[in-house]
Order: sequence, then C-alpha cells, then structure tokens
Amino acid sequence: MEKATLHKEVRDRQRSQYLGFIIGIIVIVLGFILILNGHAITGTALSGVTALGLVGSFTGTPAKEADTTDEKNIA
Repeated sequence: MEKATLHKEVRDRQRSQYLGFIIGIIVIVLGFILILNGHAITGTALSGVTALGLVGSFTGTPAKEADTTDEKNIA
C-alpha cells in the first residue's frame, strides 16, 4: 500500500515537472516572438518572469519536503 502511494507521488511529481517545463518553454518562445515583432518590453517581461519562475521551481524544495525537514531538525 505504501509502496503504491510512493510510486504515484513520484509519477505525479515527474508529470508536473514535464508539464511545467513544456509550458515554460512555450511562454519563453512566445516572449521571443513578441521581441522579434517589436514588442520588446512585453516580450522581455514575459520571458524573464517565466525563466525566473522555472529556475525557482526546479531548484527549490517542494513544500512537503521542507515541512518534514524542519520537523527532523527540531527533534
């Protein structure tokens, strides 16, 4: 039972990372297209915010892991 739950959590996390990466790439490409079409400020803002969000989401620890880490440090 526990093994199945863990497997599902891992699969869900992988799926969310794949989808987040795909959406991020699409938005960055759209920002680049905006820059090429003369909308430099909008394209830069769109691409920059998306890139920063992707970096943060892939390098940060998920909330569940951060909570368990804090509990281990207290005990």
